[in-house]
Amino acid sequence: MRGIMFTNGSLEIEGLTGKESIKKQLEVIQQYFKEKHIEVTTLNTNQIYKHYTILHALLFDLEKNKAHLDCFVTYSNCATERFKSLYPEKWEQLVNHFTHIIELDSWIRGSKM
Repeated sequence: MRGIMFTNGSLEIEGLTGKESIKKQLEVIQQYFKEKHIEVTTLNTNQIYKHYTILHALLFDLEKNKAHLDCFVTYSNCATERFKSLYPEKWEQLVNHFTHIIELDSWIRGSKM
């Protein structure tokens, strides 16, 4: 399976914000990718990181590459809720590029993190 990781630096997790929040999100998402044998996909060769932090940039890269991937993985629904409410049409365009949208809320609660 091939997938994309998304993190949100504005998301507060366990009192962590900014870079610390992103680090925590990445730890959890990377563990999930490893456990589920998901290959991280890079759409833009100029990307600095293997994960996305801006959904507009992800949508641009998906459309530019005419990509359809197995999964979009994010830490929780909270990581994408603002984008979904402000840009519902763009969210629909984005999700159409994936077979699965995975928000790790329930997986996190079920694991021993």
